[in-house]
Amino acid sequence: MSSTRKTAIVTGASQGIGAGIVKAFVERGFNVVANSRKVTQSTEVVASDHVALVDGHIGEPATAARIVETALSRFKSVDVLVNNGVLVDEWGHSSVRNLYAVGEISCTGVHGANRLASTSLLEGLVWGHRAAQHIERTLTSSSNWERPRFEDVPPWDESGLTAEPDPALIQGDMQTIQNIMWHYVGLVRTGDRLSRAIRELRHLWNEIETFYRTTKLSDGLIGLRNAVEAALIIAQAAQHNRQSRGCHYRQDSVSFEGDRLI
Repeated sequence: MSSTRKTAIVTGASQGIGAGIVKAFVERGFNVVANSRKVTQSTEVVASDHVALVDGHIGEPATAARIVETALSRFKSVDVLVNNGVLVDEWGHSSVRNLYAVGEISCTGVHGANRLASTSLLEGLVWGHRAAQHIERTLTSSSNWERPRFEDVPPWDESGLTAEPDPALIQGDMQTIQNIMWHYVGLVRTGDRLSRAIRELRHLWNEIETFYRTTKLSDGLIGLRNAVEAALIIAQAAQHNRQSRGCHYRQDSVSFEGDRLI
């Protein structure tokens, strides 16, 4: 196998349209390991040198473990892990050395199928904390790793900044972002609405970035900057996808045969 290709593991997310997901990864330069029960037996997929299929029910931890082991033995790496089924111990550690899984992607055995629900949120919190503890102990016991000290982290540099963050500006900009996203990038989308949203968000991004660079830091200002970044990414992705899929509905949807996004 080419050493330049990354490896993706596709498990539960491939249900129903597995062949299309696998093909999309291969076309983008990935090797893929997938559960054969979730993949339509497409000749194009099965015959590919860059695809390895593992038999078994994805709900069984043994199948998930074999998928990971197959990826490491055949393709020598795991770069992308899609969805659930990785068996972990009480510390979030899998059967593969240095591979941790926390949240919906993991299988702890505590909440059955472990879909993301209110109970699994608590589980993710507990296992996330325990995984961090285990990783810290593992690194601390290593002879070539030194834990950074709090004193080694440089303080935030506010030299030259005198303006305090104006809560009225932060609130106004946040409401503007919310209105743009609700009206132009909401439940029903069109190319014209998305183009309008992107133009307005880009202008707002410039204003907020200047605000951020010239004002003392605050929690509200950080949240505002993150909000406009996320909004712009979502709007651009929605504009790029001209087909209606899932909860992404476009009135001007383009008909296309196949699984690729256009």
